[in-house]
Amino acid sequence: MGIDNNITILSMNVRGLFSNKKKRLDVFDWAQGKHASIICFQETHSSKDVEKIWEEEWGNTCIFCHHNNRSAGVSIMFKKGLDFTIHDTKFDQNGRYIVIDITLFEQRLTLVCLYGYNTDEPLLFDDILYKIALYANTSILLCGDWNVVQDCNLDTYNILHKRNPKSREKIEEIIEKLELLDPWRTCHPTDKKFTWRQPSPIKQSRLDYFLVTEDIYSLMKNTKIIPGYKTDHSAIVFTFSASLAKRGKGYWKFNSQLLRDVEYVEKIKTCIKDTISEYYLSGDIQNCFDVKLTCNDQLFFEIMKMKIRTLSISYSIEKNREDREHTSKLEKEVEQLENIMSMSMKSVNVQATLHGKKLELENKREQKIEGLLLRSRANWHENGEKCSQYFCKLEKSNFIKKTMAELIDDQDIYVEPSYLLAFNLHVFIPRAANEFKALESDHENLKKKLDAAKSRNSVLSKEIKSFKQQMQTMVQKGQHDDELIEALMLQQAQLQKMLEQTSETKTLTEVDSREKVKQMEMKKQHDNNIVQQLKIIVAEKETKVHALEDEIKQLKLNHLQKAQMENANMIFQPSNRPQSTNENVELEFRLSSVTPTDSRLSDRPPTVNSMLESARSQSRKSLVREPSFTVNNLDKRAVNELTYQCQEYKTLMQVADVEREKLSELVQVLQKRSDESTQKVADVQNELINQRKKNALLEKQIGKSKIEQSSKCKGDGLPSRSKKQPGRASSVNVASSIRDSAVFGEMDEDDLPQNMNLEELVTTLEIQKDEIDSLKGTLKNTLKAKEEDLRMYSQMMEETKTVFLQALKQFKENDQGT
Repeated sequence: MGIDNNITILSMNVRGLFSNKKKRLDVFDWAQGKHASIICFQETHSSKDVEKIWEEEWGNTCIFCHHNNRSAGVSIMFKKGLDFTIHDTKFDQNGRYIVIDITLFEQRLTLVCLYGYNTDEPLLFDDILYKIALYANTSILLCGDWNVVQDCNLDTYNILHKRNPKSREKIEEIIEKLELLDPWRTCHPTDKKFTWRQPSPIKQSRLDYFLVTEDIYSLMKNTKIIPGYKTDHSAIVFTFSASLAKRGKGYWKFNSQLLRDVEYVEKIKTCIKDTISEYYLSGDIQNCFDVKLTCNDQLFFEIMKMKIRTLSISYSIEKNREDREHTSKLEKEVEQLENIMSMSMKSVNVQATLHGKKLELENKREQKIEGLLLRSRANWHENGEKCSQYFCKLEKSNFIKKTMAELIDDQDIYVEPSYLLAFNLHVFIPRAANEFKALESDHENLKKKLDAAKSRNSVLSKEIKSFKQQMQTMVQKGQHDDELIEALMLQQAQLQKMLEQTSETKTLTEVDSREKVKQMEMKKQHDNNIVQQLKIIVAEKETKVHALEDEIKQLKLNHLQKAQMENANMIFQPSNRPQSTNENVELEFRLSSVTPTDSRLSDRPPTVNSMLESARSQSRKSLVREPSFTVNNLDKRAVNELTYQCQEYKTLMQVADVEREKLSELVQVLQKRSDESTQKVADVQNELINQRKKNALLEKQIGKSKIEQSSKCKGDGLPSRSKKQPGRASSVNVASSIRDSAVFGEMDEDDLPQNMNLEELVTTLEIQKDEIDSLKGTLKNTLKAKEEDLRMYSQMMEETKTVFLQALKQFKENDQGT
């Protein structure tokens, strides 16, 4: 079988080639580039007047089926140089299919190219089935765009409705009647691949596929789906070999109809008697079952079958020759009688003879049909339903199915059976002889091994009894071990309960510690609030001090201004000078109100009023004289007035100096008090910080002692809340009293609680340290005891494990021994 005999068929829906010549030439060139032997196009939109033009553009034979230049149309185009012969062609008037009876090389088949309706039209497939049945070909190949899928689950995507159900049923009927296969689905039973696609929304279907008979499928080389060209369909390709394998003689089958032939039965009986007499040795020859032969029974049976087969074949050939001659003689006689009847219609005897000859001929024909039915293995038959041509075709199809076109050798290479047999014939016979000798030696060895096995079985049966006894002892021991395991499990449960209790106490202690931490945070926040309040008080005092300083400065300025005004009035209004007494009194009152009490009590220079009074009294004494109207008296009076003013100015200056000194002393006193208040605030803050540190240390030690005491309570099995830590209440009272005293900035030993001072705090801390040390010792002892218990438990589990392992090991050894 050469590679030139391979036929490749390509099928594709082209979506119209009539209107666009450039597209048509491009598609033709693309198809020729695929090197396919036969090209089947669907939806060509061709018409009768373009057949010659398209055939010239293609360059070789083309067959067209037209509808109009806007819809339908199919065509089959052949590659140049292809060896083919077209015997007959059937067309559809609507341009939907072409059915061809064709011979490709040595293979004759029926080729169908079809384009299915988009709607549900099952009559199309009835028409195709009828046209295929007109030809007696056993090889059938259908291809094209069916517009119907076979499996809605595997052959569709995003298509909800099952389209064309009646057409699908007709296709299934065609597949069943013609015994067709889908080669691509047979090779890819679970794959999903599609031949038609819609971009928006995305929908896909496998509408294009081949359907072939089993004989063509057995000659298949490959089948695939490839991308289409200038269409929304993919192209499908199917390649097969057009030359059938050379058929051998086949198997001979005995015709059971011969058993009804009396002559054949007598000949077979004679053959059996002659064969027995040929190989007779002794015994009653009349009784076939009591005869001794020169060969064994198997060899005699094979010789008997060979002679019966030879006789049956020769008799069947002779009988068939006689039947053919008799049938041809009857046909000639019927033909002669019909000619006589056509000449003389009134001959009754001729008419009766003709009827009898026809009945005899029909009987012969029925006998032949019964043989065809038997050989074709038809499961059903009704009179008048199938013609003899159908059964001849079925017999031929069955014969082709039994033919093996290729075989696979040891290296998974496909070769022809004749080549493989010829190549391996000289190797097979010596290999078979060697294998027979090896089998005989193996048989002898197996006999010896069987005898040895029998002796071993007797010994092993005794060992089994001893093993049974050992198993009973192991079972008893196992029961004891079960009791031990139960005790260990109880102990484990108790330990687990203890562990749960310790975890619960741990959670309780954690909760207490969290509450303490929250309380400490609250106290800390309270202390911070107190410090903030102190800072606010200090800031208010500072603002008051600044306000007082500003007021003092304003008073100084007012005093100086008033003094200057009074001096100016005294200069320009001497007559009104004595009235300054009230003003001096007012000034004295203001200065006395401004001057601090400490400066009044101390020994200081005379006040402003006293100094003014002394100066005025002196000036008045000098001025109180007798009046005189002389010029000298007037000059002296003016001089006295001026001296009076000078003295008054001097005294005012002295008073201003004194008041300035008093005001500076007052400012110093206020500044000193402000410094003292700030110092007190700083001391209070430092003391508060120290007390916080002390409180933190005390709380830390108290918390540590509480944790250790709770761990000790866990070790003793008692709840930690039932015990109170000594000195805790006193330390808390001390801390709270220290905080309260720090708030007001006055913290002395007298402000501490009556039953607690610093020494008592120190002794309390020492006592707590001792208690903590004792708790640590107790916890260490408890931890050692628990470690000892754990060690004993692990040791006990290791011993139990070793006991079980020894028992299992012994049991396995006993089991292997048996």
